[in-house]
Amino acid sequence: MDSKVLVALLVGLGLGFGGGWVSGNRNAQERTVVSGSRADSGSDRAARPTRQLQEGDGEKRSLADAKEHRRFPKDRARKPRGMRGEGKFQKPMNSRPLEDPSAVYKIPVGNAPVIGAADAKVTIIEISDYQCPYCAKANRTMHEILALYPDTVRIAMKQNPLSFHENARNAAKAALAAGEQGKYWEMHDKLFEVTMAREALTAEKIDSLASELGIDMAAFREAVSGDKFDKRIDEEQQQAVSLGARSTPGFFINGRKFSGARPTEQFQKIIDEEIAHADELLAKGVAIGSLYDEIIKDGSTKPVLLGGGEMPPEPPNPFVNGGPVKDVSIPATSPFKGPAEGAKVTMIEFLDFQCPHCAKTAKTLIEVASEYPADVKVVFRHRPLSSHPQARNAALASMAAHKQGKFWEMEAKIYENMRELSDEKLEAIAEEVGLDMAAFKADWKSAETAALVDADAAEADRLGIRATPTMFFNGHMLIGGRPAGMLRKFIADEISGGQGGANAAPEDSAQPAGPAAE
Repeated sequence: MDSKVLVALLVGLGLGFGGGWVSGNRNAQERTVVSGSRADSGSDRAARPTRQLQEGDGEKRSLADAKEHRRFPKDRARKPRGMRGEGKFQKPMNSRPLEDPSAVYKIPVGNAPVIGAADAKVTIIEISDYQCPYCAKANRTMHEILALYPDTVRIAMKQNPLSFHENARNAAKAALAAGEQGKYWEMHDKLFEVTMAREALTAEKIDSLASELGIDMAAFREAVSGDKFDKRIDEEQQQAVSLGARSTPGFFINGRKFSGARPTEQFQKIIDEEIAHADELLAKGVAIGSLYDEIIKDGSTKPVLLGGGEMPPEPPNPFVNGGPVKDVSIPATSPFKGPAEGAKVTMIEFLDFQCPHCAKTAKTLIEVASEYPADVKVVFRHRPLSSHPQARNAALASMAAHKQGKFWEMEAKIYENMRELSDEKLEAIAEEVGLDMAAFKADWKSAETAALVDADAAEADRLGIRATPTMFFNGHMLIGGRPAGMLRKFIADEISGGQGGANAAPEDSAQPAGPAAE
């Protein structure tokens, strides 16, 4: 039987292994089927197996499998999950095209941190998220690999902090900031140790790790709090998405895609094959210093499917409205930034002042919109959740500041102090931004201001908004935060008159940044 057909049949029967997080629906995770060794053929590139299919989240799948085992004891046959019909060959339900197991991908090392052999025959590009428990587990496997192949393997690390891991991006910036002081891999390991211990990667925790490493704290904090690494992280995420490596951890072993936290033995199998292939190239005169570039030079820059063709769009993200464009009202009293008229892109944000993801989203939207001063308008509307008891009062205070032309200053300060939004604190913030305090106090508690906030909440109810942050890009609804790079992609699509906004952008499969809900 042809090897590709065999792989397709194995995938159709749901024979996958491992686990990981997916930049997309948590129940749509990349998985791996390990194929056999390099086959004999006219082109050894065509015989190089990569493996990937889409399945459910590893942790949830394990629980589901346990339940299935209770329902179907070992001595009873059962139909494989996700199959329809009878007979030997059954069609998987909602199956997506399979990637070609012979594909090699072009993913340069670039400026990624590298550890391992200087003259490596095998280069492993790792794409990880510091808050992902599967990535933390895989990090231990990478240590084992380096110990087994000290003179043969090197590992290069690229960042993919998934948006539903609220501390992951800050952790990635911390690792890169530590790298500026020669401590990237030390910080890398410490971050994963925290995740393995199921502790939170808070700013305070990250600071303590940096202090333990003897890092210059002033330079470190400046680098982490600023935006110097944002473009780099966005580019690495977009590269991963373009290659179909949405999940974490993801690996490319001499260009061969390998997804999920796998046993060391599975990595060894591919590494040993690649060492043999490298020896063949070296024997033909390829220099060791240019070996990796030679291996990937003709690699693909997008997913390669069995039988050819293009990868179809991702299934609709449950956190993105797949229906028609929403008609969202914009009251004349709503605070906004950007052109009053003629904007090519209008971004309407419904936020809550006690929602940490809203704080991050609000800052990101303004930063990205400032790059398009003539084309993008950002409108702020209130959606104080009932689960956040101080959110509505803070919303009233912000609108009172708006009457004095200081909404955005007040908004920024409220988010900076969101853990303590008592009346006393809000008054202190109002004084700090330079408000007329008598007018502020009167407007803050007035029925007119309450009506403005309540009107926003009523519009949110009409639109079916139950979680924050929720945004609308020219009417395209997104629930949860998005990295700056993805927001730029949405904006570019709208400005260029493309397919449009959130639903069109391939990067939009990223899971929202943990939206807060009623």
